[in-house]
Amino acid sequence: MTEIEKETASPLPAYFDKYPDVKAKLIDYLKTIPREEKQKNVENFKKYLNGEMTWGELRHITKRMQREIARVAYLKFQMKDYAGADTLFKGLAITDHTNWYYRAALGAIYQKQKMYEDAVAEYTVALGLKENEISCLVNRGECFMWLGRLEEARVDCNVAVQAQVAAGNPWQMRSKILVKRIEMLEKGEGK
Repeated sequence: MTEIEKETASPLPAYFDKYPDVKAKLIDYLKTIPREEKQKNVENFKKYLNGEMTWGELRHITKRMQREIARVAYLKFQMKDYAGADTLFKGLAITDHTNWYYRAALGAIYQKQKMYEDAVAEYTVALGLKENEISCLVNRGECFMWLGRLEEARVDCNVAVQAQVAAGNPWQMRSKILVKRIEMLEKGEGK
């Protein structure tokens, strides 16, 4: 392709050929963006695709703004507006795929609604982002217990019991109670 052909070739996919008015407007708009800015945007998008940048960083959504949205989402969760909290935390999880808390919050939303499989999936993602997070281990262990997956429940709860945390940690205390409950279920008691 010659230089002239490159410059006159459409920068848009063939899909836009069906909509010539839209295509013309987009081409005109793209001409207003400096070449350096386009190159920088392409480089940033590649970083996003490689996991080197979050969607929030790409779209200039500040951490402060994300914290504020998380605060509102948590308030919705506390008020039992699970649908609203779910929407906000899903958006945050997309905005910053590296933040374990957003995934843990989604797990808690699903757990409260007794959607244990979904909760387990979210807690597992959160644990992939922050290994041995005691709250996720205990909650996932409880979900496993309710699903009848007692061996997996015991593993998570035992890891939480043995975690190096401050004395009287409520998550560790809850995990000890769950271990006893799991033992009762295995013996056929307390169904």
